[in-house]
Amino acid sequence: MTNLRPSRRALAAASSLPLALLAFGAAASPAHAIVGGQTARTVAPYDGSFQRVDSPRRSTHVCGATLIAPRWAITAGHCTNEVDTKTSLAGTGKVKIALSGNPVGWKVRFGSRDNISGGRLVNVQQFVRASRTIDPAGDYALLKLSRPVRVTPAKVATRPPAPGTTATIQGWGYTNKGGLRDYGRTRSYPTMLRAAITKVARLKTCGIKADRRALCIGVDERVGPDNMDSGGPVFVQERGHGTVIAGTVNGGNYVSGLRPSVYTDLSAHRRWISSYTSGRRAIPRPKRLTSPGMAGAAVIHGSGCSASVVRVAASRPTDPAMVLTNGHCLDPRPKPGQAVADRPSDSLVPLTGRSSNPIARGTTTRLLYATMTGTDVALYRLRQSYAELAALDVPARELATTGPAPGDALVMHSGTAQTTFACTVETVVPAVQESGYTQRNALRYAADKACLPQGGTSGSPMVNPRTDQIVAIHNSHVTGDGKPCTESNPCEVAPDGTTTAVKDRGYAQQVTGLTACIAAGSVFDAARPGCTVTAARR
Repeated sequence: MTNLRPSRRALAAASSLPLALLAFGAAASPAHAIVGGQTARTVAPYDGSFQRVDSPRRSTHVCGATLIAPRWAITAGHCTNEVDTKTSLAGTGKVKIALSGNPVGWKVRFGSRDNISGGRLVNVQQFVRASRTIDPAGDYALLKLSRPVRVTPAKVATRPPAPGTTATIQGWGYTNKGGLRDYGRTRSYPTMLRAAITKVARLKTCGIKADRRALCIGVDERVGPDNMDSGGPVFVQERGHGTVIAGTVNGGNYVSGLRPSVYTDLSAHRRWISSYTSGRRAIPRPKRLTSPGMAGAAVIHGSGCSASVVRVAASRPTDPAMVLTNGHCLDPRPKPGQAVADRPSDSLVPLTGRSSNPIARGTTTRLLYATMTGTDVALYRLRQSYAELAALDVPARELATTGPAPGDALVMHSGTAQTTFACTVETVVPAVQESGYTQRNALRYAADKACLPQGGTSGSPMVNPRTDQIVAIHNSHVTGDGKPCTESNPCEVAPDGTTTAVKDRGYAQQVTGLTACIAAGSVFDAARPGCTVTAARR
């Protein structure tokens, strides 16, 4: 169960990345506002807030960006990891990150201290990044804008600033000093730009070798970038050029409190940058990496879980749309033997369209049903109707009324990872037990690299490619890091009571017992004929 729901610490470490799927170097933790800074008194016309619909924030801010040419902004490479850029490589267990793309719903707000209003809001037409890694030497990307921004762009430094140079850092990221417990809470993220004055430190202060083409910024561990500051600038004064952007945030260290923060040294990459901004080089035509089948995939913000837009045969276009994920994604979780139903809910749900990009933001209104007993499901009702989502090019998949058979091929679509996995049903397991919970008739699928679940894949729909129906939702796999039948190590229970747990085996919960519980109008009723889920307490 929880082995696939990232911990709060893991979510904090991932920040502007879609998941903690990529390993960060020892030099820095990923940074996604300026802790210890002050609200900026002024803002330059080239200062930008990079915004995407998959952000949990009202402003949709995810990273900092800086205009460096009329149609070009620069940010961190890992800030472009999300949309249409990832795929699971069958048979390798690896995830590939694209170097270019045509994103949907990406914008940059320039020249406003407030990331919700004011300034100039410009669409991002394309992006190109220098490297698939998040090493500071290659963690930078250019955003090509849909139209020119007619202001004076920032100048890129011609050389790295010397240690001791006064530097200005800024951003709209996390500011609360309460530590990890406040990550993801709106109150911890400002709408107004914050800035701080600091100094350039020696690279060894950040644990970086002299040849790493990076900058170490900060002399006070209490001041620096944090969650959602990635891609933000550091400005210095350069002789003969005035104010220049010397780097962009690669990683912050405020939470760990170990050392100053790491920025990518942009002066080392001027040739690559100017090759695009001057027009000498065209952005490579992107390869579609994400399966078109990702349409309808979703994320429940605050849960760390994937989800999907679902319907039943009786659903009508005017009905409120429904979203399905795991019961263990709730906080607090339903207790063993317990189910909950018809509770108010107000969660943000980024929704993937047929472009395979998160292109819309849904909002839950009710938790229709949730349990971890017998199965592991949570069903929500959205404020938006199926017709409204269809108009946004977000489809809904129908829940199957019959389950798959051993040997059937299934496709798992993870909204959090924007990744697909190719899975094969091995068998139906009568009872799977984990941490005091028992699920019945669970699907077990082959533990191979083409179907190796990762953090955040909980709640992902398992789709029958022949019918395009959802037959199950993924909920757990065996990590092998603990005793069998404990959390993160589900075990199969035989009729005689013996248990078996095999590392990397994955399990999903069939939806057939849930389908009969849903009527037209997106109404959930456990008393309907054929509904086999645990009854909820009123």
